[in-house]
Amino acid sequence: MTKYNMLSDDDLLRLIKMGDKDAEEYLIIKYTPLVNSEVRTMFLVGAEIEDLAQEGMIGLFQAIRDYSEESNASFSTFAYRCIKNRCMTAITSANRKKHSPLNTYISIFYNDDDADGDEKYIVSDEGINNPESLYLRREKIEKMYEEMEMKLSFLEKKVVEFYLEGLSRREIAERLGKSEKSVDNALTRIHNKLKD
Repeated sequence: MTKYNMLSDDDLLRLIKMGDKDAEEYLIIKYTPLVNSEVRTMFLVGAEIEDLAQEGMIGLFQAIRDYSEESNASFSTFAYRCIKNRCMTAITSANRKKHSPLNTYISIFYNDDDADGDEKYIVSDEGINNPESLYLRREKIEKMYEEMEMKLSFLEKKVVEFYLEGLSRREIAERLGKSEKSVDNALTRIHNKLKD
């Protein structure tokens, strides 16, 4: 991935829009320390730091998807705002108890009982400049996507897609023409399928 070291964020984003997955992975890895440093200063009632880091990563994905070169801000500023806003929204919602499941939800992507700490490895900045660590992280991410592709039904894949876009259960249900209970059941199935 060293070929991306010399590229600006704008250049990387252009490559990502053309479908370059390596450029996207490089940008995600580059900005993961920003997510980690931001969530260390926050507290989400009833949740672990990894839960808040997951919210921050969703904010980073949204920044990559939504950034426009025509905006008045640099990508780093835009990403910072998206990460912070996503985390603050989660905290505000938890404090209002409007979405009480947010305080008790289980990550649909990682097995919390995993003894080797894969979930921490994917969202941490540990070994960020180590080629071996980068390769192993990439393998884990690819494996996660492969498992999702193989194990999830069409409905479950759509639920994950909307979940990553930051939609609430109610919004996902409305988009899919399903009940909120169906969405909750799908999220439970997704979690169970991916933790095995």
